[in-house]
Amino acid sequence: MAKDANENLKKGLGALRPVRLDQQSDWGLSQEDIEGTLVGRRGPALLFGTFPPSRVLSDLEARGALDILRRRGYGDFEFCSEGEDAFENRIRLYGRHPSSEGPALLMDVRTHRGELAGKSVCLDKEIHVRSLIWEWLSFQDPLVGFPSGTEALPGQDHPGLGIFRVAVDLMLDYVDEMDIDALVGLPQYFHNAILYASQFRFFKPELEGEFCGLRRDLMGLGLARASRALAEGRVEESGSGRRVAWKAAEQVYPIRGDIQAHFQHPTYAVEVRRALRENRFRLLDG
Repeated sequence: MAKDANENLKKGLGALRPVRLDQQSDWGLSQEDIEGTLVGRRGPALLFGTFPPSRVLSDLEARGALDILRRRGYGDFEFCSEGEDAFENRIRLYGRHPSSEGPALLMDVRTHRGELAGKSVCLDKEIHVRSLIWEWLSFQDPLVGFPSGTEALPGQDHPGLGIFRVAVDLMLDYVDEMDIDALVGLPQYFHNAILYASQFRFFKPELEGEFCGLRRDLMGLGLARASRALAEGRVEESGSGRRVAWKAAEQVYPIRGDIQAHFQHPTYAVEVRRALRENRFRLLDG
């Protein structure tokens, strides 16, 4: 999994790049880190390397998420966290079900912690962002299939659990407690970006504007159909005829510092509106 995670990380990071902190090298993501040459080691059993499983389960209980899972027949929950190398953390929630021989994987979240740097066109300077890179987030019911006539989202093997919003809001609360400047998501599909859009914005304003245009022009098709069309490259920009295929890019939840100032700068909103006006999209047959 670590090799695949590194490949996804390299593909998604375009505007921002990994760097190494001078005083805290364990925070950094050097090129050697990304290529996977660090010696593998198991990390502490902590969410994001900070929060113990007992707290996470207690908070999920308090917010009603575990009751939702119990109504689906799950119980005896177990939260696992491990680091697969010096900068990667994977967290998983398992539950037992009467129809399953063993624990069922209900939640799977993969993150990297490090510093990113890039040129802010809004601030007109290079900025350095201590980040938690949120690479993959999955909440699925592995014992349930899709009803007849229901189209799965790209990359989705099973229906969701109904706890996505609760769990994400909880994780954002945790991130606010950490000594970082931003949570950086790498949405692998259009529907991932839609789910994060209430809290996250793309680092590049032109990408945010294009994303808003895609949402405006394609959501009438339904989320699954729109996301699949983009994944398959079946969307065209009207006028130019440019084929549009979804590519992961940095979608950011800013917390403090220069990265927050980047999004609050008037130039960001101006560039988003410009890109939104200039882009129109339509679905191609096929």
